[in-house]
Formats: sequence, C-alpha cells, structure tokens
Amino acid sequence: MLQWCQRRLGPSRCRTIRVVDRARPEYYGWWDWDRTIWINVRWIKSRTQLYRVLAHEWTHAQQRWRDYKKGIPLGEGNPLEIEARKRERSLEFWPAGIAPHKLRK
Repeated sequence: MLQWCQRRLGPSRCRTIRVVDRARPEYYGWWDWDRTIWINVRWIKSRTQLYRVLAHEWTHAQQRWRDYKKGIPLGEGNPLEIEARKRERSLEFWPAGIAPHKLRK
C-alpha cells in the first residue's frame, strides 16, 4: 500500500501504513504525525473505500503541522479537511477499473 501511495499520490511524511480492526465507527483511518497512517478495516467495505481512505489520509501526511496549529477547528469547514476530501474524490489516483461510478459531493 505504501508503494502504491508513493507512486500514485506523490511524496509524503508517511513511512508506515498499519491496519487495525477497531470498533470506532467515526474513524475509517487517521494520520498520527508519527509518520504512520492507520487504516481501520472494520468499517471499510470495498476496495473503492480503501483507496479513498488511503488517499484522504495520505493527503494529511502531505500537509504541514503548522497549518494544523493555526487554530482552525477540525471538521467539514477546515481547509485541510477540504483538501483531503477533494483528493479522495478525485479520479486522478484511482487504479484502472476501480474508479467509482458516482461520488457524493
């Protein structure tokens, strides 16, 4: 997965991708600033969803810590979250044959 992200999404601070099975429905994945992306397979139901989570968290791994420290609340209106959601919905990184037919805005 790490090599796929590097090839398809470009360089980032991520050095490890770990897969866990946790009963936290609000988290499909997360970036922890210790150079690790965590993927929670309990809530991922398809390859498409896996690729979306990877793209989203990889985008956070490409962002700068100082931008998070600016005090903008995390959530739907945060520019860093908007950038990550835009990347996960973009068709630029999808492998052949896996691109979603419809994506919600």
